[in-house]
Amino acid sequence: MYIQLKHAFSELVLRTAEACFQGPGEVRVIGSALAFLVAYVYETRTGESMNRRAIEGVAKRLMGEAGFPEPLQWNVPQEFLVFDRDHGLVSLRPEYRPHLAYLKRQASRLWELFSTCASHFPQKPHPVQLGLLLFNQGLFFECHEYLEGIWRVAPEKDRKFYHGLIQIAAAFYHYEKGNPRGARALLQRGLEKLDTCGPIHLGVELNHLREELAPWLEAFSCSRYPVQAHFPKLKWSPEHTGSS
Repeated sequence: MYIQLKHAFSELVLRTAEACFQGPGEVRVIGSALAFLVAYVYETRTGESMNRRAIEGVAKRLMGEAGFPEPLQWNVPQEFLVFDRDHGLVSLRPEYRPHLAYLKRQASRLWELFSTCASHFPQKPHPVQLGLLLFNQGLFFECHEYLEGIWRVAPEKDRKFYHGLIQIAAAFYHYEKGNPRGARALLQRGLEKLDTCGPIHLGVELNHLREELAPWLEAFSCSRYPVQAHFPKLKWSPEHTGSS
C-alpha cells in the first residue's frame, strides 16, 4: 500500500501546484482540502479517529498563518481520510496507517510548497521552475514524476537535461528510503547526463548544482548518512531560460 500512497500523494502535489496558478477560487478549494489533511496528520499519533470540528480548527489556523482566507466549506480529502458523517469523526485510511510517518513528512513539505506558490507567484512559473520548487521542497518522488512528463515530450536537445534532473531527484528519493546503492547509481548517472549541458540550461544553474552534489555523491559512495543538515538546492536564473 506504500506504492499506492506515494502515487496518490504525488497526484495531490501536482493538482495543488496547478491550482495555485488558477486564481483565488481554486486556491481556496485545494487549500481547504490540503489544510484539512495537514491538520489531521499534525494532530494524529496513529491514524485514529478524531473529531472533525477540532481538525477544522487546526486547519483554519494553518490557513490564517499562511495568509489565506478561510474557505466557505472544508473539504475532507477522502483519498486519504475516512469521514464518519454520523459521528463527525475522521481517521486515516487503514491501509495507510503503517506509512503515517511518510505521510506526515510529505504533507508538511507540500504545505510549505503550497504556501510559497500561492502567495509568491502572481502567474504560473516556467515549467522547469516548478520542477525546481518541488525538488527544493524535498518532494523528490513528485519532482521525478512531474519532470518525467516534460521529458517525454521535450525536444531532443533538452532530453538529457531533463533525464539528468529526473535521476537526481530519484537519487534523493532512494536516499530517504535508506537505499545508498540506488542513490549513488542514480546520482552518478544523472550527473553524467548533465555533463552534456553547459553551466546554465533552461534557467537551471548547473555549475552550482554540480558543486552542491559533489559531497553527496562521495558520501553515497561510502554509505555515510546523514550527509549534511540540508538537502542541495537547485538555483534558478530567469534571464537564462534557453538551452545551452
